[in-house]
Amino acid sequence: MAHYGFVMKVREGFEEEYRIRHQAVYPELLNIFDRLGIHSYSIFMHERYLFAYMQVAGDFEQTMEILANEEVNQKWQEFMKPIMIPWEDGNLMKRIPEVFYHA
Repeated sequence: MAHYGFVMKVREGFEEEYRIRHQAVYPELLNIFDRLGIHSYSIFMHERYLFAYMQVAGDFEQTMEILANEEVNQKWQEFMKPIMIPWEDGNLMKRIPEVFYHA
């Protein structure tokens, strides 16, 4: 199972709102993660910076494409978009390369 990291950034003043929203992630979205083989998905916050980590059982690009087309994921992304700062390319998440792993 491959693992991936991402960085994101929350708008100033919305740090607590981000935490609150993630205490009530849509159960349907979590079910889709399970169905697609997305496991051990964690998000860590330092000030306004977020680091996300996930393991993906199948092909990463294909999994992300399927996820992007799921209606409940689109709804969640629209819900989160106002409190997030997009990167230069317009995406809310920036995939970062792994430089070390120890199992």
